Amino acid sequence: MMDQLEGNDFMAVHTGLTCGFFKWANESDEVRELQFNLLEKDTGLAELELENSLLQEKVKELKQTKLKNRDQLEEILLENRMTMEGMYNATADKILYVFSLMSWSFFSIVYMFQK
Repeated sequence: MMDQLEGNDFMAVHTGLTCGFFKWANESDEVRELQFNLLEKDTGLAELELENSLLQEKVKELKQTKLKNRDQLEEILLENRMTMEGMYNATADKILYVFSLMSWSFFSIVYMFQK
């Protein structure tokens, strides 16, 4: 397609072809676009690295919390075990006390019948 442009004293014909002299102008747009894409990828990579480091810190904090909670659980279980042993000992003491009371009562009744 040919467009004719008229100037003052001359007529120019535009054929859509350019000379090689201005070839760098088109390439610079491509280079800028590639540089922009590279910058976007670098920015995205930096954001992902930051997110990764934040997640690693969060994992470390959660591991510390887990260890702390595990220690607290072990302490609670130990206290519970000691309480249960104390209750068992107290119950056993009560049973022994009742048994000894009954045996002395039985002994005293038998003794009274023998006299």
